[in-house]
Parts: sequence; C-alpha cells; structure tokens
Amino acid sequence: MIPQEIKTSDKNEIQGSIELLKNVRGLFLQRGESLSSWCTANGIRLQNACAYLKGERNGEVAKQWRVRIVAAAKGLKI
Repeated sequence: MIPQEIKTSDKNEIQGSIELLKNVRGLFLQRGESLSSWCTANGIRLQNACAYLKGERNGEVAKQWRVRIVAAAKGLKI
C-alpha cells in the first residue's frame, strides 16, 4: 500500500526523503507510468529528480521540481 500523505515543513514545503522518492515511484506505478518515463517526457534527468525527491538538493529550483513531480505523481496538473 502506498501512503498518499506527503510530509511538509513548517513553511508548507515538501520535505525530501528516501520515503518520498519511494512513495512517488509507487504513485507513478499505480497510474501505469514510471518516474523515469515522466522525467523523459518533462525534460528532467532522472538522476536530478531522484536527488530533489530525496532532499539532496534544496535550492529554489529543486523545491519547484519537487512540487511538480509530486503533483504529477498524484495526477494533478499545476
């Protein structure tokens, strides 16, 4: 079972973690897609997406991508 809740910080930002990466991958798979294929279609390297989701990078660009990736995994359009 894949948890649908995504942890946020006090600033209402999505916190990167290994768990977030696993949840996002699971959500994409539930939708019949993969994180890798989504990254290719949206012009981002999988390696960078994984680093953003794990919280290894936390600059403004990383935070924006993290929100975008999580929204896509949940089937939302932003």
